[in-house]
Amino acid sequence: MSKRTLSREKIVAEAFRMMDENGADSFSLRSLAAHLGVRVSALYNHIENENDLLACVAQCAADEYNAYIETEICGLPPDAAAEKAGDAFLRFWSDHKYLYDLFLDRRWMENPVFSKALERFTQPIAFLLEQYGVEDPVEKENLYVVLRVVTHGFASLESLGTFDSLSIDAKESYHRLIKSAIGMMKASGRKGR
Repeated sequence: MSKRTLSREKIVAEAFRMMDENGADSFSLRSLAAHLGVRVSALYNHIENENDLLACVAQCAADEYNAYIETEICGLPPDAAAEKAGDAFLRFWSDHKYLYDLFLDRRWMENPVFSKALERFTQPIAFLLEQYGVEDPVEKENLYVVLRVVTHGFASLESLGTFDSLSIDAKESYHRLIKSAIGMMKASGRKGR
């Protein structure tokens, strides 16, 4: 690839693809440059450093995640939207496990672009809480924890095969947890009063 055809967008897209396939821990600028057919020094004409690039990849991952959610919940009433959002989370986890892991890596938290990407990643939860009229800041944080534990906890345990020996479909239990969280959001919001 010549310097003229190399761009920030191409670099970010290839880094996104590589991290999506193998994770951020196995990623390096050297391997990225090799995939793009350029020298590492050519990358620095378009990016500041590896942290800058990781933050951009996180931003793309957050956008991708939000697209998963928005596609599913558009126009639905709150209860149906919350259930569909829970399913969309599991699909994103399944399709982009390594990119999701990027949001759990605290090394990048000092980067403002990464912090903004993490905020965008959590927007669907804020949207759901808004739909139920949850206004109390403490209750919002409590429900944020509940929703993250339900979705992340289930996905983590399922990916480890924890539920494989059960005679039931564990996703039915997941849906029960989502419905319980919906009940909590209703009870905490204006719509529950």
